[in-house]
Amino acid sequence: MIDPAEQRGADLRRAVFLDRDGVLNRENGFVTSPDEFEILPGVPESLLRLVAADFALVVVTNQSGLARGLFDWRTLHAIHAKLHAATGARIDAIFVCPHHPEVGTTQLTRVCPCRKPEPGMLVHAAGALGLDLDRSWLVGDAPRDIEAGQRAGVRTLAVTGPKIPNADAFPPGQRAPEGFHSSLLEATEVMLGADAS
Repeated sequence: MIDPAEQRGADLRRAVFLDRDGVLNRENGFVTSPDEFEILPGVPESLLRLVAADFALVVVTNQSGLARGLFDWRTLHAIHAKLHAATGARIDAIFVCPHHPEVGTTQLTRVCPCRKPEPGMLVHAAGALGLDLDRSWLVGDAPRDIEAGQRAGVRTLAVTGPKIPNADAFPPGQRAPEGFHSSLLEATEVMLGADAS
């Protein structure tokens, strides 16, 4: 793995790291088939605008349903094929953590550095894709997403929903994101506005 710190000063791209469930698609617990995958309103427009602004798009998603045996890799690939088709935007990469530290009975049941709130997926993506973490963002809908982004050194925004109903519901002992927004589209306005300033 390339250390992103060694690449700073080179021609690195900026990125938007996106949690999947609750940010790109409707939060319905575990999505176990493509039929259960429902893209959220405004997501295709948001992604197209971010691509036009020359952001790399990287999905970083915990999918412990693999460790739990709720679905397999073939099904997950089919779900992500539907994600690509539904957005119409170029998603540069999807990084998946299939592990759970306790649940399951396979090799996927283990502690790992990629499961958010650990920053492993973001750090690995930065090295693999040549991304500048200092100029990047993460958009998530759970405190663990925000923590992972902060630990990786990117700016963070939260999409409100079941896991973070509003700013007051954010864990008081955890550093808050830079903003709380009702949708990815609203968060995109903030990121593009920051880029223009």
